[in-house]
Amino acid sequence: MPAGKQKIKFVFVTGGINLNYFNFVNPQPTENIPFTKITAQTSEDGQSIFLYLNKAVTTNQDQIDIGDFTAHVSSEVINVFGVTLMDDNKTLLLQLSSPVYYGNAVTLSYSGSSVLNDQENLEQFSGFSVTNMLPVRYTLPAKIQAEGCSENNGFEWENCEDTGGGLNSSYANAGDYLDYRVYVTNTGTYSMNYRLATERTNAEFIVLSDQSGSFIPLDTIKVTSTGGWQEWKTQQSAVQLPEGRYTLRIRVKQSEFNLNWFQVQKASGIEKKNM
Repeated sequence: MPAGKQKIKFVFVTGGINLNYFNFVNPQPTENIPFTKITAQTSEDGQSIFLYLNKAVTTNQDQIDIGDFTAHVSSEVINVFGVTLMDDNKTLLLQLSSPVYYGNAVTLSYSGSSVLNDQENLEQFSGFSVTNMLPVRYTLPAKIQAEGCSENNGFEWENCEDTGGGLNSSYANAGDYLDYRVYVTNTGTYSMNYRLATERTNAEFIVLSDQSGSFIPLDTIKVTSTGGWQEWKTQQSAVQLPEGRYTLRIRVKQSEFNLNWFQVQKASGIEKKNM
């Protein structure tokens, strides 16, 4: 840490932590501290790894040997094909030959001598854990809570009186939508079970996906009145889902209905029905 006034920032990656105070003890001159890694995390698009170091890198960027670095993603070796020294000179951006996905366990190893702080080599390391920063993506089949969306455009949330509690979407107006990032492991027909409540008799929504680069309709659901805004029934349909990683969108065609959750299951011979 350089001399002078500094601002300290704590970032809590997961919950369940209380912080009372912190202090600094036994300060040492920078030259007495080994040149080493601090932490590492993926980029949000999964294409790169940020490696944070405790001292500035003085090696020219074009002299850093990318072969000194190796990433492992869920036990698979992933090569580093490019490296960028960031403006603070303490962060290396390592470009990966294959992307990281949500849920992957990622480690990083360094076994070379090309990263220097003056004449000091960066300490070698192996199997260093990399924090996966990819946003949540649901592997289908799965049951997904309405509030687990990656984007909410127009809905409000309210306490749900259905079994299990939690929240439900509400005040659905035409054009409002909820997005959910999903990973479909196998192409096929899937049953879609929607947990719905409404007093309306003409509510309707469209299910879309963006696997082709733009959102295309998969199904249109006409919501049957359940008799109240907290009177819950499950309505079932079927859609054809291709394998891959993409976004499912639930978009309101005609208001108004509440959604608690929806469940995607591998199925055959499923017809639209209420339960």
